[in-house]
Amino acid sequence: MKSTLKLLFVAALLTFLSTSKLQAQDYKNAIGLRGGFWSGITFKHINAGNKGYEFILSPRFRGFGLTGLYEVYKPAFNTPRLHWYYGGGAHISSYNYSFYRNNERTGTALGLGANGIIGLEYNIGAIPLNISVDLLPTVPIVPFFDAYIDGALSLRFYF
Repeated sequence: MKSTLKLLFVAALLTFLSTSKLQAQDYKNAIGLRGGFWSGITFKHINAGNKGYEFILSPRFRGFGLTGLYEVYKPAFNTPRLHWYYGGGAHISSYNYSFYRNNERTGTALGLGANGIIGLEYNIGAIPLNISVDLLPTVPIVPFFDAYIDGALSLRFYF
């Protein structure tokens, strides 16, 4: 009886491990465009274990912003190539004071803040393209404290 239970346990464990590998991300790297308030160029790199990094480079307020995010990927709705992801990170930006919020102050400013992300991503099987929708909560800390959520659609070529 004990050996049968051990055998069933090992079979269940192997089944779980083999199906979890089938749910892994289909790519290691992806690059493309992100459309939203933080629109720009997006690059993703997926590590082993369905964890990865995303970087977003975006022109903003006659300056630029660079956001770095750590993300965790999970299968979604038992659908092949569909994943939801979540994570967090930070951003740094440089922008023109007079352009931002119609401020009377002139010159450039350095911005720093924290970000979160939650999204849903689908990898198209016939072509190496993925499409994602996400929410990017943002909390600027320097030079002012604020909070907002950016929604976006991204298209990436993966390899």
